[in-house]
Amino acid sequence: MRMINVLADRLLSAVAPKITAAGICCPDFGNSWEQNCGCSNGFQKQMYCYVRCNCSIFCQACVTTTIKCGAA
Repeated sequence: MRMINVLADRLLSAVAPKITAAGICCPDFGNSWEQNCGCSNGFQKQMYCYVRCNCSIFCQACVTTTIKCGAA
């Protein structure tokens, strides 16, 4: 379920314009990325991170992907 939420967030951020509440949010609000968290049982672990309105960074928990460790 978490992976579905991550994908939905990515799709929404790709089509919806970045909206700032009358300029209250920081310029990087809404920027997002995936960050590597290491390997588990031969597969990469990643977490999804994004910038909140107040410029703080929030990252979800690391999840195991289907990408093998060491794969390019």
